Amino acid sequence: MLVISILSVLLLLIYIFPVVQVCGDSMYPTFRDGDILLGCRLFRMKVEGIYVYIPPEGDKHVIKRLVHKIGHHMYFVGDNRDYSYDSREYGYISRDKVVAKYLFTIRRGKECN
Repeated sequence: MLVISILSVLLLLIYIFPVVQVCGDSMYPTFRDGDILLGCRLFRMKVEGIYVYIPPEGDKHVIKRLVHKIGHHMYFVGDNRDYSYDSREYGYISRDKVVAKYLFTIRRGKECN
């Protein structure tokens, strides 16, 4: 029974509640370099919400605030204009590129390498 419980928690963490580490200062002061966050893959898109997504020009996950949306499937994301590479550079992102919504900060981490 213990093994089943542990496996269930691991599956929830992997498939429903991903753990994300912030690398860089593009979301400062909301998040700092190294912060560990918990997300949720089941969500509704809302303006001012914070989301993890894959930008059009990459394969790394990025976390940004949703600034506004056009229609039902296109979103403008960005934060911390001095240090952020976001929709101002690569345009709107589509809903299928958004992978999770930020829930809360697990802990303030040490800087990424």
